[in-house]
Amino acid sequence: MLIESELFGHERGSFTGADRRHHGVFERATHGTLFLDEVTEMPMELQVKLLRVLESGTFTRTGGETPLPVDIRFLAATNRQPEEAIKQAKSREDLYYRLKVFQLSLHTLRDRAEDVPLLAEHFLTQIAALEGASKRLTPEALAMLTAYAWPGNIRELKNALYSAYILAGPEITVECLPAEILRPATLALGHTIPIKVGMTVEEVEATTDPCDG
Repeated sequence: MLIESELFGHERGSFTGADRRHHGVFERATHGTLFLDEVTEMPMELQVKLLRVLESGTFTRTGGETPLPVDIRFLAATNRQPEEAIKQAKSREDLYYRLKVFQLSLHTLRDRAEDVPLLAEHFLTQIAALEGASKRLTPEALAMLTAYAWPGNIRELKNALYSAYILAGPEITVECLPAEILRPATLALGHTIPIKVGMTVEEVEATTDPCDG
C-alpha cells in the first residue's frame, strides 16, 4: 500500500492513517521526467497498474474515482537482464515492451575499469562535502580499487569509499579498504577492527588506528 500510495497518491480516508489527500510521484512529476529504478523488482500487482498508466495515459489516486492525465517522460532501469526477469516470472513481458521505446545498455563497472578513478574522485568529493574534510586515495589504494571486480557495481564503489573514508586519516591507504577488496591480502594480514558490543561510533573511531600510516 505504501509503494502504491507513493506512486499514485491517495484520497483522504482511503485507508487507515490516510488523514489527508496525498499527491503521488506521478502527479508531482507532471510535465517532467520520472525515473523508476529497479523496475523488475516492482511487485507484480504494481507492474499491472503501471502498465495501465502507460497504456491509458491516466491514473487514479488510491481511493479515488476520477482518472487524472499523465504527462511524464518515463525512464526505467534494472540491474537484471529484462528477458531473464521475464523468464523467471519477475517481470511482465507486456510491461517490458511498453517501456522499451529507446533502450540503453551499460556495461558493468568491472568492464569499465578506466572509469573507477574518475568515479572515486567524484564520490570522495561528495563525502568530503558531507563530512567536512577532504581525503585522498594513495596510488596503491586506487590501483586496488581499479583491479577489483565490483559485483555490486557503482553502489558498491561508493559504499567502499565511504567505509574507507571513515577509517582513514588524511590519506586513504590500501589498509583502509574493505576486506572483500583486499582478499586474499586481508586474510594474510589479519586485518580486523576491535569492536565490542555496546561501543559507540566515537569509541570505535577512537580505538581504531587511522589507516594513513
